[in-house]
Amino acid sequence: RLIDIVTVKGSVRPVEIYTVDMDVEDLPIAKDRSNLTPEEIRLRHKNKRDKYRKILLEGNADNIWETDKELKHMLRNRNEEFIKTFKEGFENYIQGDWKQAREKFEECLKINPSDGPTKTLLNYLEEMRFEAPEDWAGYRILTEK
Repeated sequence: RLIDIVTVKGSVRPVEIYTVDMDVEDLPIAKDRSNLTPEEIRLRHKNKRDKYRKILLEGNADNIWETDKELKHMLRNRNEEFIKTFKEGFENYIQGDWKQAREKFEECLKINPSDGPTKTLLNYLEEMRFEAPEDWAGYRILTEK
């Protein structure tokens, strides 16, 4: 999910920032590992890392979100209404319609009150009194690292 477009300190080129909404709490490896030896845990992580490295190096990552069993499991709780509403709010934000963006982001927090990216954008919009600057170019300029 695209969550912001910014320029970082020392750069003039805007960069898109993304997040992946995943639920990792009930993955088998995230549950109880107390019965595994440190070597078994290390080997598991190495195998997983090697698997994904191979997929990426071969250029076969296009459908990984639909084919990988564990990734599909972590994405199963995605709320499509939230995703759609956030996307609408984000488009309003980028286009400079911050009052409409506020409404959409507030709807998002009703669906998912703990969403950090939504809270961050709402805080920024509030700091700016929900009015895009006259020179708004569709991204914000970060002045601190």
